[in-house]
Amino acid sequence: MIHIANRFCYNIFNSHNIYSIMRSIIKKCLLAVVLALVSEFAFAQQVTVSHIVAKGETLESIATRYNTTAAAIIELNPEAEQVVYVGMELKIPVTAARSEGTATASPQAEEAAVTVPTDQAQGSTADSFKHWDVIFRLALGYLPKPSGIDYQVSVGMKYAPIEQLYIGLMVGYNGAEHFKKGTFNSNMIYIPIEVDGKFKLNNGHHIGPYIGVDLNICVKANYDASDWPKEYRDEIKKSMEKELKGKLGADFRLGFKYGVGKDDSFIGAAMVVPINDNQKGLVSEKVYPEITFGFGF
Repeated sequence: MIHIANRFCYNIFNSHNIYSIMRSIIKKCLLAVVLALVSEFAFAQQVTVSHIVAKGETLESIATRYNTTAAAIIELNPEAEQVVYVGMELKIPVTAARSEGTATASPQAEEAAVTVPTDQAQGSTADSFKHWDVIFRLALGYLPKPSGIDYQVSVGMKYAPIEQLYIGLMVGYNGAEHFKKGTFNSNMIYIPIEVDGKFKLNNGHHIGPYIGVDLNICVKANYDASDWPKEYRDEIKKSMEKELKGKLGADFRLGFKYGVGKDDSFIGAAMVVPINDNQKGLVSEKVYPEITFGFGF
């Protein structure tokens, strides 16, 4: 028994075992230090302050004031990636130190959170909206007389002298397909000119009316002469198509748009009124409804 006890004590206290025990203790101490440092760093990064967006401010200017980045602000405020508007409340990440168990923001950040620069308060900073925008638009209309459909594809530029108003000029294709015999299917160069109102909603979307004038230049017209006697069809068809080719039609539209996000994606509805006889012959004799889809980029 004494021999076994001696052997046991020897195994515990020999130099190899002491080295292993000490190495294990050192590893655990180092791990504890690393975990403490990581916790301290994470604590410092989690402190935020609240900021109310003032007129003229952008994510970049706000990030500069708080010595952070726009990406860090978006991470805490995902909706800010789409739109930032006056009065919007943002959570701003700031570096903080642990003092007696309380997280305290730096004096610069605290001052910035409650202070708006004088030049921003006076509205003298750069505008926070785009003056120029490229716009792409699709439209589909129902034609009552003669019955058919009207479809348009266009692209162009829009200019905003103020945030609530856009003036646009586009160019594209306009096709009118009529279903009755003795009517035209028209292919036209399409030049719409528009003035849009734009009023922001609390959710960052926007809404507004728009008016416009469209110019349609006929480049090709297909006339359905099937109800004419067979011997006259070709002659009548060529004569009617030649008569409309190169004609300039015009219409007036009045509608409403609902927009989503900062890229100006929208859906709209309008009533289209033919202005001259060429437009009545090329597209429709009557007022017709139209739906519109589009986006800016």
